[in-house]
Amino acid sequence: MLGFFRVIRPPAIGMVVFVLLACDFSFIGPNLRHRGPPSSTPPQIAFISGGDSWSGASEINVLNLDGTGGYRLVTSFGRHFGHRWSPDGTVLVFVRERDGDPEIHLTSINGHEQRNLSNHPAQDLDPAWSPVGPTIAFASDREGDFDIFLMDTHGNGVINLTQSRGSDSNPV
Repeated sequence: MLGFFRVIRPPAIGMVVFVLLACDFSFIGPNLRHRGPPSSTPPQIAFISGGDSWSGASEINVLNLDGTGGYRLVTSFGRHFGHRWSPDGTVLVFVRERDGDPEIHLTSINGHEQRNLSNHPAQDLDPAWSPVGPTIAFASDREGDFDIFLMDTHGNGVINLTQSRGSDSNPV
């Protein structure tokens, strides 16, 4: 069995969440993570909640798959989306849009070390972790149309990979 849905209402967050439970977490996608041996830390999911996430304030929350241990990871003003766990499950990369300027951000698992990685006036979207090494791919229109770029986890070493005439987006 690969998985099934379960509806939970975590008391710490106060909303209904549809959670995909599964036996093989590698099949589910980038918003689930598991740290340590299965008996030590339960698998967790990161999700967007609060307000209207398409036009106003939203937050990124983390929740154990059994509905316990919920907490807010990112709570600052802005629209948050495109969040992805790092391959080792210790860091989350996401997009924060304020005043129409989406930027790629990074946060530690406790939310205390948030920083803007892309810090550019262009639109920076669709962050994706490299499975090998500390590299993040993302889409940006910083050179006209959308291309796929790479940068390290400090926002340095930005290079344009595609440089095509059409728009490129959604690196995986």
